[in-house]
Amino acid sequence: MGYHLFKTRAGMRPNPLLSTVTIKNWLLPAWFVKQSNPSGPGYVFDCCRFANLCYRNWTAFCDENGEETLAVDEEGTISFSKLGVSVEIWVKSGNAFFRPGRFFRTQQKAASNFLCIKTKNFFQNGFFESRIFRIDGSNGISMGMEIEFHAKGEYAFSNWLLLLVIRPFDHNGLAPINRMEYKNLHLKVNNKELIQFETEPNIVFCTQGGAGDITEYFKLEQNNDLVSSSAGNCTGMIGYLIRPADDLVNRVGLKIGPSKLFSSQEIYFSKGWLGVNEQKWISRFCYQHRMIKTDLKIDYLYQTNCNYLNMFSSNLNEGVDVYRILALNRLGLYEKSRAFLVAALKKVRWDGSIVSSKGLTPETLVCALKDYYRFSGDQKIIKDYWQVLRRIGFWLIQNKKSVPINLAPSCEWHLGWTCAALNELSKMGEICGAFEDVRFFREHFQELWADILSFFSHRVKGNLQEIFCKELSVIKLMDCLCLSFPLGLYPRNERFIEELILQVKTATYHGGVISPLEFQGVDLGLTAKLGSILLREGLQYEPIFKFLNETVSSTGSWPDRIHPVLKRGIGVTGHSPEVCCHFLLLLRNMMVMEEDGMLHLLPGVLSSFSWHYPNIELRRLPTIFGEISLRCRSVGDIIQIDFSADYRIKPQQIRLKLNAWDRLLYSDSVIGQTGKWVALGPDFKMLRLRRTIKISMS
Repeated sequence: MGYHLFKTRAGMRPNPLLSTVTIKNWLLPAWFVKQSNPSGPGYVFDCCRFANLCYRNWTAFCDENGEETLAVDEEGTISFSKLGVSVEIWVKSGNAFFRPGRFFRTQQKAASNFLCIKTKNFFQNGFFESRIFRIDGSNGISMGMEIEFHAKGEYAFSNWLLLLVIRPFDHNGLAPINRMEYKNLHLKVNNKELIQFETEPNIVFCTQGGAGDITEYFKLEQNNDLVSSSAGNCTGMIGYLIRPADDLVNRVGLKIGPSKLFSSQEIYFSKGWLGVNEQKWISRFCYQHRMIKTDLKIDYLYQTNCNYLNMFSSNLNEGVDVYRILALNRLGLYEKSRAFLVAALKKVRWDGSIVSSKGLTPETLVCALKDYYRFSGDQKIIKDYWQVLRRIGFWLIQNKKSVPINLAPSCEWHLGWTCAALNELSKMGEICGAFEDVRFFREHFQELWADILSFFSHRVKGNLQEIFCKELSVIKLMDCLCLSFPLGLYPRNERFIEELILQVKTATYHGGVISPLEFQGVDLGLTAKLGSILLREGLQYEPIFKFLNETVSSTGSWPDRIHPVLKRGIGVTGHSPEVCCHFLLLLRNMMVMEEDGMLHLLPGVLSSFSWHYPNIELRRLPTIFGEISLRCRSVGDIIQIDFSADYRIKPQQIRLKLNAWDRLLYSDSVIGQTGKWVALGPDFKMLRLRRTIKISMS
């Protein structure tokens, strides 16, 4: 191992003082070796180079700033991302130690209606379940953990030893622990509160346990509650004697996080914390959990990622991008969306630029705000901040570049977001009655749009595939495709959009988009984004949706990049908020899409050959026209769709795209049918069709 293990985050964790020589003789756990070596040797597979064989998969918990503060890996090991410290759960039964990497079997899942990760670790005489969950304290957010034991038969009356082992490294490398102290139910690491215990432990053991197996130190029967080390190799064990048959002692409760987050009344908590916080979460977000129901594994992924989206989207998070706003709007989380937009609008300078380099840019801020208005109907935010929006518009016009015909590879390939922002500003000006501004922004939109059309018309005359291959990376190609989704500036089936998609597909592996970045591998964020683009263009999105289902963890989370064959994380983060956001956008668009004043129902379901006999229920799902409810039931070869809506604005039509198996039997409001497309009136209530699946025999 080399210095590549010493990955630090500026201002978040101390600089490592441990040399390569020092850690050379350490007995490092298997989970650490797997997760912390992202710069290992690469190899070539199917003419594509992939980085390594790491296992960087975990589930994140965030603080009130939306930043990862704690991560739980697949065996239940906890990593504190800011401190660089890990906590492992060990069990001593008889003379045997069971620890991560040595358990017989591990099962892990997330609660679908609450932010809680449950991990079962099985060993010779039974198993224990650890539950890590979010606690909304009076002054902030922290985490709680419960550990409960279950024994086989006569072993229920045996005495076991539960050990929490604190180590000076996490999944991002090594960081020193120069001081560790236990006092009055509180454990401090480097003078920072790490864990608060519910009951007094039976064993407290701190040592300078860097070299060798720390169990050898434990056999010395020392019992220190304070240790310091200039080398930074402090290690600790805190233990409880457990007798599974005794209900009074078979459960251990902890609070994880600094004590300042809690009032004095909350320091000593009880078993009821898990249930109390679960009910709080359910009461806040049960509306989102019930929006989409399919009776498939998709429901679990949808609900858990709704939880993750809420967790990542803290009101204090400055890194929220436009796609996060789009996802929040489509789930009806308007308060969160509005808070992000207002915070971004307050950062706009006098010249229309934005102070922060993270999150929303001037052009994406305008597009996100208009998207929020289309879903929520909130005109007040536009009227209150119209002067700020005008400044943004003037800044965009002043800084936009004309699209060159003879384009060099280093030039920007599109100004789609800027063009869309100018168009939206002209429409928002009508709301505010600023008709001079409406005309001004519309003229500049039309001018820029004409340049873009001219540019791509020129490119269409050449060999698009050769041009795109030479001048564009996969990232740039995907940026260009925002003209299709989410901006919808071009109609469907535009030739150059199809050429862009074909070129992106040359950089895919089994549906996943290969991203030649620092760690290479398959970029799951780009993959999910491509799925939404294919769905909007009426192309086959199913391989991508299948790929996402195959690569998701048991807790419903995805890393940012994966190994294409092993499907394990090899990127920077083991739980990506970007992939979570794009998955929710893709799933929602499979159920309903809006375009050109028309409402498309089940666009990713009825026309797909993957959904043979769908049973789907949508409850009060937000659209730009208002909330809709739908029930699609399959009985035999008959599919019936019942529909109701609470319109704010009526759509021109409701459209369904059928496939070759389907024949329309009845609807109470058919306007027309052209090929696979069925056009319905906005007040339709029911449709029935027959689906005959023909399986060819080879």
